[in-house]
Amino acid sequence: LPKWNEFPHMRVIHSLYSDEFRKLRMIPQTDAETFRVTLQTFKRRNSNMLMHVVRGTRAMKDQLGLSDDEVNDFLDDFLTARIGTEILSSQYLAITRPGGATSVIDPQCDPVRVVQMAAMDATRLCKYHYGYAPPVDVVDVGQVRFP
Repeated sequence: LPKWNEFPHMRVIHSLYSDEFRKLRMIPQTDAETFRVTLQTFKRRNSNMLMHVVRGTRAMKDQLGLSDDEVNDFLDDFLTARIGTEILSSQYLAITRPGGATSVIDPQCDPVRVVQMAAMDATRLCKYHYGYAPPVDVVDVGQVRFP
């Protein structure tokens, strides 16, 4: 987004992520425990990150006259990256936990069923709030299972 560095909340986001990335990169590859503890600390520290994102984008929209599309595009990109980072870091912490490895990934996951359930929930919410829901087609292209 243009002029993001003129907005305090956006500077906080940038500063936190830049600082965390730099610190993670400085940990020797042979020091897995320090990496794990540092990652846990970062995850806790970033628990309120969305508040900064919302306040920052709202301020930018109001002061710079950004369009809804510009804000939505930024939020889509930011939140997609955040979800990916959250999944990867949670999985890493789960498989390296001191009490024994676990996983945040369900090996019995049926992605088609998950999407069907999400579509049914979205349809129900649309009907409840708007009295109408557009049709949703979930196409199963074959047997897909994890891992």
